[in-house]
Amino acid sequence: MLQDNRSILDPIEFFDQLAATSSRREEIIIEPKTLLNSRSLETVKPSSVKTDNHNSKDFQEKWIEVVKSYKKEKQTLIQHLSNQLTALEEIDDDFDKANIELHNKVENSFYELSKSILTYQEQLYMEKQQFEYEKELIKEIRKFQEEKVKLNVGGQLFETSLSTLRKDPNSILATMFGEDGGTITPDADNSYFIDRDGTYFRLILNYLRDLKIPSGIMNDPKIMDELMQEAQFYRIKGLMKLRSCNLSIETQEELQPQNIDSTAF
Repeated sequence: MLQDNRSILDPIEFFDQLAATSSRREEIIIEPKTLLNSRSLETVKPSSVKTDNHNSKDFQEKWIEVVKSYKKEKQTLIQHLSNQLTALEEIDDDFDKANIELHNKVENSFYELSKSILTYQEQLYMEKQQFEYEKELIKEIRKFQEEKVKLNVGGQLFETSLSTLRKDPNSILATMFGEDGGTITPDADNSYFIDRDGTYFRLILNYLRDLKIPSGIMNDPKIMDELMQEAQFYRIKGLMKLRSCNLSIETQEELQPQNIDSTAF
């Protein structure tokens, strides 16, 4: 009987039923997707858009707050840096002023110190000159004391030094009291006798000391004549030149050395 039913079923009808069954299955399968998509568009999608708008608004508000905070911090930092820069400029100005003031003080101190040192050097130099002068003077005094000679000229006593008697190296006096012992010996009283008039011997000694004679003597012909006789005897060439040349001072550098026979006196 089944075989009869199968043989009775038309093939075209079979495929139509199969197709109808397949269509109903597709509708059953597709319908949930369609409902889901429809719900997503109607419910989910609008809800998502609403959430994005809300988040965007919150983000914008927070971003504005961040920007305001940044600007405020930036302005505060700029003001702080400006204050620091002003403070540094003030410090730099104070440093320049202090540097100039210190330089001026150092320069003034150096000037005053240099001036004091220069004054002290001048004072030391003057003291040194005075010391050298006194030293030479003391040396001359000691030398005079060591070289002191007592002369008896025609009964008149004179005291002088060997340096004075040797002032003119070409004179008889330099020969008599030469460094090699001289040609004259002292008497019992330790004086040296010279057989000449002692009236003008004082002028002879003064000339040997100062290399000049007073103008009053130069203007007195009588005294000059007698003095020239004594100068010729003692062979003091510089003194003899004073009359002819009328010189106030005659140095011994101008004298020409002469050989004197010491045995002749």
